[in-house]
Amino acid sequence: MTPATTQRILMAAVVCTAFGAGHAQVEADRSDAAIVLEIERLLTPDATIADNHQQRQALLASLRKVPALVEVLERKFPRSQYRPAAYSLAIDALILRRRAGDPTVGGRQMSRLARKLLSVADDDEFRAKARFVLLEVAAAEVFSATTTTTSRPTTSPAAAKKLAAIAGKYVRLTDELPKTAYAAAALFQGGGIYLEAGRDDAALAVLERLSRDYPKDPFSLNALMILVQLYERRGQDGKALRAKRKVVEGFSGSAAAIKYRADIARAECLGKPFFLRFRSVRGRRVSIRDYRGKTVLVYFYASVVAAEQRERILREMSALAALAGKRGGVLLTVGADGEDEAEAVARILNAKGIDAPNLLDPESKVAQNYGVLFVPAVAIVSPKGVLKDIVTGGNIVSAVKGAIAPPTTRRSRPPAS
Repeated sequence: MTPATTQRILMAAVVCTAFGAGHAQVEADRSDAAIVLEIERLLTPDATIADNHQQRQALLASLRKVPALVEVLERKFPRSQYRPAAYSLAIDALILRRRAGDPTVGGRQMSRLARKLLSVADDDEFRAKARFVLLEVAAAEVFSATTTTTSRPTTSPAAAKKLAAIAGKYVRLTDELPKTAYAAAALFQGGGIYLEAGRDDAALAVLERLSRDYPKDPFSLNALMILVQLYERRGQDGKALRAKRKVVEGFSGSAAAIKYRADIARAECLGKPFFLRFRSVRGRRVSIRDYRGKTVLVYFYASVVAAEQRERILREMSALAALAGKRGGVLLTVGADGEDEAEAVARILNAKGIDAPNLLDPESKVAQNYGVLFVPAVAIVSPKGVLKDIVTGGNIVSAVKGAIAPPTTRRSRPPAS
């Protein structure tokens, strides 16, 4: 319900009360405005507060009163100006009931109310809402018919054609009602359904339009995240990077922006000189330039002083040092231990016979400069001092081994006799 509609209803309710309209609970004396206000009151609890069974049942009991109130309004005030608001609120009540786990809510109820709303809608917001709900129900019906008993749903060519048609209607909704609250949501739904229908190019176009035309809308964040995945799947790394930058610029506080900042930093560093100068925990001055002509592995880890992760880190250090040594390279290590723990770190490394120079980076400044957001990670620096790759993963040693392995050469077949 729009703010203007709410204000009209409130004013009407005050006037009715002033002229003795009677108590709102007495049906015979209840005004049309009072009925709609009662429906709105029943919707005030949000489904998210229904944390236990008792709360959920109380919420559902309130929401199930809404259809009866709508019937009273239709019977007593068939030409009421508040019917659009009543139908809109009744749709919201069904949505809340579904979220609260009411198994009796179905697509037919939603469609019936949406059609009623569309028939009496007096502004674009109501029209957009009605059309959006009708499309949601239509899409849900197709999805329910195409889902199989296997672990993944399958979409037949006929179902894909229906879904593509529905996606097109979502886009037309935005074309015709571009300034409503449902415009961005309709583009997002349209793009998602195009994907389900196997129309990736159409999905890309719609999601790109969403991020361009509604850059600050929350749905744009979701659209950009999907675009990143689609671009990367297609090998369009440049476009994926631009989409990540849009997330960072427009949604800086989001979890996606935090991750993408690291991805951007990493991408900007790849293929460029890797700079690292420090005094190790053993007092040795180290510069990566000292190792020109050798492959350098820079191992980023959390904390070797923390006992719960120490053994894993030490195993990885030893394995990476051996791996680098076999290829004539060296290992440097960068940990998040504090500078006051330098002696403890040196003592632990000495006890395990790990001679790799170690930099203390308690605020992870070095790691962040190279886009390392999660550890363990290993930067692979070429003999020319250029950052070739940053490897992450559960089995970091195996991942690094695969990354630095020389390319396999295919044996040529002898000519046929």
